[in-house]
Amino acid sequence: ELIHASGTTIYILEENHSTGNYLKPLVWDDSILSPVDFTKYIVHLDADDYAAKSARFTRIIKEANINTDASIASRYKEQLNSPLHNIICIPIIYKNQIIGVLEVYNKKKDALISSQGFDQADQDTLIHISEHISIAITKLNLIQYDPLTGLLRPDAFFEKIIQKIIAFLTPQGIGH
Repeated sequence: ELIHASGTTIYILEENHSTGNYLKPLVWDDSILSPVDFTKYIVHLDADDYAAKSARFTRIIKEANINTDASIASRYKEQLNSPLHNIICIPIIYKNQIIGVLEVYNKKKDALISSQGFDQADQDTLIHISEHISIAITKLNLIQYDPLTGLLRPDAFFEKIIQKIIAFLTPQGIGH
């Protein structure tokens, strides 16, 4: 709502010994995912994919007119609630380390999808939001594990934190 887009995905960078590095979505197309659903939407870091490229190269990826992009990853066509027209991917960085990607798509202008895509003001706003997300995710990772046993804490707690992040990202919650 803040930048008038039709969807947002928040990924965190994960590593698995058998599959390597990948992006795991916490929020997919504006929906908070349950742990069971994470695997449906993971993105391998070596994929030819906007989010993967943003993470791999630690840079902002911004495409204004995707209708002409023949190399678009099939997951965007098959899994999003609406067709992908434009996108911006912002790396989520904490202490010079990439920890995830904020992906926002389909900029709206006057209730229609903008052919111009996201502008510099949108990009600046998303960079600011990604900084807040990086702090929240880092603190979340610290509190996910019991300091004495090293064991992961219950998923219900994790889901409540994600809901707090989403509440923070709503226009009325920014900065509070």
